[in-house]
Amino acid sequence: MTGVIDKASTSQQTGGGGRSEDKQQKDNLKQKDKGSLEQTDAWLQQQVTRYKTEAENAIKAKEQVSMEKRRLQRELRKAMHKMEEMEMKNSQLLNRKEKTKSVTSH
Repeated sequence: MTGVIDKASTSQQTGGGGRSEDKQQKDNLKQKDKGSLEQTDAWLQQQVTRYKTEAENAIKAKEQVSMEKRRLQRELRKAMHKMEEMEMKNSQLLNRKEKTKSVTSH
């Protein structure tokens, strides 16, 4: 029976040493994973900051474009109104010219 006990105690001793190495390897992997996750977290936070800044800049640019569009539309309305007035004045002058021609030709 002592042979059986010796085998059991021997396997526990060798297995126990292996468990310590396994634990060490697992701890090392956990540390590497933790470091990797921290790096990923830092990178993602930088990305979030960058995207927020880009979004804010895009909103500002959109507002500026909208203001410029409104300004150009006002200018266009003014120009169209002025063109209509000039066309009406031109028509009146052409009518007056025709009347003057008809009076002088008689």
